[in-house]
Amino acid sequence: MKIIISVTSILLAMVILFFACQETPQVEQTATEANALTTDATDSPLVGYYEMKSGSAKDAPTFSIDITQFKDTLEGSYCAVANSKTDCGERGAELAFKVPVPKNKTAIDFDFMTYRDNSKGTAHIELSNKNIKWHIVTAPTGECYTPADAELLRETRPKE
Repeated sequence: MKIIISVTSILLAMVILFFACQETPQVEQTATEANALTTDATDSPLVGYYEMKSGSAKDAPTFSIDITQFKDTLEGSYCAVANSKTDCGERGAELAFKVPVPKNKTAIDFDFMTYRDNSKGTAHIELSNKNIKWHIVTAPTGECYTPADAELLRETRPKE
């Protein structure tokens, strides 16, 4: 009788251990998605993904900005394509700018860095309805393919 109880106890312990040790499937996240998950209801109204609409021509310039919030910091990346030249960072991995969240403001001035040659410039973005207006205050000294002025429409963030 003791042997049956011991065998039963061992089997029960093995079953419990087996299920307790099962790996939970892990979902890969980009830095942007991880940042989005750590934000709360106090997100800046500037947070979002925005695209410039510049026509349907194959060689029309394109420009997009992705702004996320991590705690008290707004982080942004952009992608600009003009004249067959690309100035883009890997979304969520390479930041063009990082600034403190403005208190009760829908506009910020910030220094940004181009991806093409790491030259620095200053820009201003302002929320206008649900879209943003982009303006370069001080142009980078190197290669920069972002427009000097643009209105970007809020869009759904593209999937990786």
